Amino acid sequence: MRATSHGGLSTLLRVTLPTGLPNRPPQPLDLAVNSIGYAPAQGLVYGIASRDRSGKFRDGGHVVRIDQNGAVKDLGPLRRTGSVPVPWSGLIDSFAGTVIGNRLYVREWDKLYAIDIDPRSPSFLGLVHSVRLDWHWLSDDLDDFAHNPADGKLYGISNTGHGNGTLVKVDPGNGKVTKVKILKGLPGSSTYGAVVLDPADNGLWVLNNDHRRASRLYRIQLGDNTFTEVNTGPALASTDGAGCVKSTPAPTQPPTTTPPPPAVIPPPPPAPPPPTTTTTTRPAPVLPPPPPTRATPPPPPAKPIIARAPARPTPRAQASSSLVRDQRRWTVVTVVMIVFGSGAALRVVRSHR
Repeated sequence: MRATSHGGLSTLLRVTLPTGLPNRPPQPLDLAVNSIGYAPAQGLVYGIASRDRSGKFRDGGHVVRIDQNGAVKDLGPLRRTGSVPVPWSGLIDSFAGTVIGNRLYVREWDKLYAIDIDPRSPSFLGLVHSVRLDWHWLSDDLDDFAHNPADGKLYGISNTGHGNGTLVKVDPGNGKVTKVKILKGLPGSSTYGAVVLDPADNGLWVLNNDHRRASRLYRIQLGDNTFTEVNTGPALASTDGAGCVKSTPAPTQPPTTTPPPPAVIPPPPPAPPPPTTTTTTRPAPVLPPPPPTRATPPPPPAKPIIARAPARPTPRAQASSSLVRDQRRWTVVTVVMIVFGSGAALRVVRSHR
């Protein structure tokens, strides 16, 4: 939330960290809003409006609610439903704000108040806690703070009007203000109207409204308390910061997965070759030659006739049949198939004073 003139109407901005640059066009409002804080459980921003276009409210500060689309709803003045009486000012002069759970904590002068912002609660929009702040010279210049869930304290920068800015923390339960460290080199000549904390990295983002005719955004690392200047912009009359909103990630394509290759079914084992039948042909028996025939002597009166012995028959040897074997060859071909698959932060700058 920001305003370029004191008492002027507010402009709503949503920026991206760490650049600090707007990610949406600035949205002029019909209200002057301050003491804003972001309620993560509801996804809403709550704050206190001191006036509209017709002028300053006569019934005290009005609680306003802003959604993430920038729609603003005026919920009216504080209700007397809480356990703490509403001060005569109606918190119209509050300057700092942050949310813890379902409570909006705001500072008005030297007191810290808690407003019930739970719509289901019977004390909704009523005051449920108040405490006086000590160390007035520190707390009176504490124009915004942010809740640190790590220790439950509220952190901000107190400016003394000269020298260096001072990092301080506030106990919201008892109002104790503790000086953490004087940050040498951090300007102390102008108010730090917008403060937000990023719990992801414990970085405290603070905006100085006007130092050397420019607004300046710094990041402080809680713990070692070092700081860096991040960005600059035009000088501003008042600012306020609500908190960090989780950015909505861009839609992502589903991851590409490669399906497993189909199971390779092994081929059936080859059929055993048929048994080889060996046929043995027995040779025909060889008959012995007949015995020789003796010649009978002729009768005496006749001429002798010489009888020739018959030729011996030549024995025939019948060759045996050869051994025949039937051999078969089996070739197994395996086919393997491979299938390839294709595989910011919400910072609302508030109106301060």
